[in-house]
Amino acid sequence: MGEWIMDEDVLKQEAVTFYKNLYKEQSRGMDGLGSGAFPILSQEDILFLSRPVSNDEIKKALFDMAPLKAPGSDGLHAIFYQSQWEVVGPSICE
Repeated sequence: MGEWIMDEDVLKQEAVTFYKNLYKEQSRGMDGLGSGAFPILSQEDILFLSRPVSNDEIKKALFDMAPLKAPGSDGLHAIFYQSQWEVVGPSICE
């Protein structure tokens, strides 16, 4: 079954080991996927995905975001960009 640990130092080490294993980065290799795991893109799809993104698409995507949901990597919420679009929009679209 298991054994009880009473030593405080051993308990601390076990706790550290448990959480390190719990939160360590998992390998997400694609080795287990067969060659048919994903459909092959048509030439039309490739052309569509390769085209430049328009400024209107960028603005629409930004304004479709919930204003106060999780901030971006810069720490700012979408509401900042939405409310200041006239100032920051041109820089974002460059």
